[in-house]
Amino acid sequence: MEVKLAIENYLIRCGFELDSTPGFREYRCFFGQLDRAGIDPIKVVVLIYDWTLSSYPIIFLQEGERHYNSGNAHINFDRSLCYIAPGEVVLNSLYPESAIELCLTSASKLIARLDANDPSLLEDYRDEFYAYWLNDASIIYSYDNLSFSYYQLYFGTRRKKSLWLVPLGYDADHPLLKNVLHAEFSNAVGHAFVITVDQRWPIDTTSVLPGNLQEFLEWLRLNSPSKLKAFVELTADPVFWVSTIPVIIIKTPNHALAVTFMADPGSQGSVKIPKQKLHKWGGYRLYQTNNPLLDIPVKRCYVEDASKEIIHSRNCNPSFCDQNILVIGGGAIGSFLSDALAMVGAGSSGGSITIIDKEELEVGNLTRHTLGMRDLNTSKADSIKEKINREMPHVVVNSIAGDAQQNLYFDYDLIVDATGLEAFSRWLNKRHLEHLHRGGGTPVIYAWLEGEGMAWRSLLVDSVAGYACRECLYIHRENGDRELRFPHSDEPINYRHVGCKTIIPYAATAAMQAASLACEAAVDWYQGVDTPRFRGGQRSGRNHNVFVDHDLEQQDGCPSCSVT
Repeated sequence: MEVKLAIENYLIRCGFELDSTPGFREYRCFFGQLDRAGIDPIKVVVLIYDWTLSSYPIIFLQEGERHYNSGNAHINFDRSLCYIAPGEVVLNSLYPESAIELCLTSASKLIARLDANDPSLLEDYRDEFYAYWLNDASIIYSYDNLSFSYYQLYFGTRRKKSLWLVPLGYDADHPLLKNVLHAEFSNAVGHAFVITVDQRWPIDTTSVLPGNLQEFLEWLRLNSPSKLKAFVELTADPVFWVSTIPVIIIKTPNHALAVTFMADPGSQGSVKIPKQKLHKWGGYRLYQTNNPLLDIPVKRCYVEDASKEIIHSRNCNPSFCDQNILVIGGGAIGSFLSDALAMVGAGSSGGSITIIDKEELEVGNLTRHTLGMRDLNTSKADSIKEKINREMPHVVVNSIAGDAQQNLYFDYDLIVDATGLEAFSRWLNKRHLEHLHRGGGTPVIYAWLEGEGMAWRSLLVDSVAGYACRECLYIHRENGDRELRFPHSDEPINYRHVGCKTIIPYAATAAMQAASLACEAAVDWYQGVDTPRFRGGQRSGRNHNVFVDHDLEQQDGCPSCSVT
């Protein structure tokens, strides 16, 4: 309430009037003028609905004020101003007066640029052009970067505003199309044709955005006259009009802009011409007066690239592509790890993720696993595969619902032991060292939890030349006993007995941390960074021994790696 009163009082002191219309409870409208940054005063409306200032106040130009073309950069269709890029400035609600003054000053500086016809506005307009182009809420997705010139257009049955572009002659078994398209979409209802433009669009900010076919012809002439002929000739092709929603996609260096022609004779506002005769009015007859096709309304939307390259582009540095990775264990660590590997690109661009696990999902697994109730009593490996295929269908995932000891081969680029089972890790360590001594080069990353999920560790073993193996993490006694060289603490473990099983309780967050640690080690390995080989972390607020990531050297007398 104090913030709200401070803002209201400040705007009133600045000459703004509060709209006293009844019903304005959660938000307030203030009418006044911008007069900062040396501009001629201009009347605006300031709308504030978020009094935490997490969202910027909305500033509108009042009707009747000096005209700016609707295509101007930073002016939306409703005459609101984009005066601060979202996320660029954090408004401090502890100093509300300064925060509001910052908004008024930023908006004034934008008006000054518009009044001066600042040439840099064209670059802003081009960079964000799709935001000004849109007049329809539909989103068209493409599973590639529009390398084809002719597409089938599929219309969503579940999300009515979602469409997908599919190249002609597509592979029906393609993971994306098989698991996303065919599962959710009906038959193709349109065709999409691509026109590639080399120059950046638009060439200026003065031309009115097209609302019908005639205006689109003029828009195309002004911005890319060399492509006008190609489009005109396309409208004379019966194939263009055969579908309910013909689409032209303008592929520029910055954007993929789509124009849909609502030419269905049965739709409201369409041209009343039999569909089979529409093409006869196309071609150069479009320049004849009273051509009925010129009045066809168009909707402007854009194509969003949903290719694997774009999906992984926010990963910063991977993608972890073209590698065949084996994940042993589909339990708590293995399920989160498989998801993480898929998200950083593993299994794409010729690579694959293979998951081995012989167990089925049980009730006790549900609170620390990526699978849920629908997967009870199913193979963990198979269900993880199905989940990733469903959520990231461009990733190639294989599953082996069997014993890893009977299905282990070293013909992978990387193996990750996510079982967390000490006995299995000892067996794998021995087999892996034999592989390395024979000249093999497949590295293994071990990932596990210690105690009741109080610490998590990972170890990369990729060589027998001086670095530790999994067995080097223990101190070996003459009587065969062994103990950890780097225990996280001396707290006892509270084992729990469930039926004939002994389990160690731990939170799902611990498994997530172990999976994250192993994934980071895998990404570093992929990028050629193999150090530090021994990594770890621990829960805060608990007593634990100090641990520092490091390259652990081979232990003298290790019963495994010292044997050649």
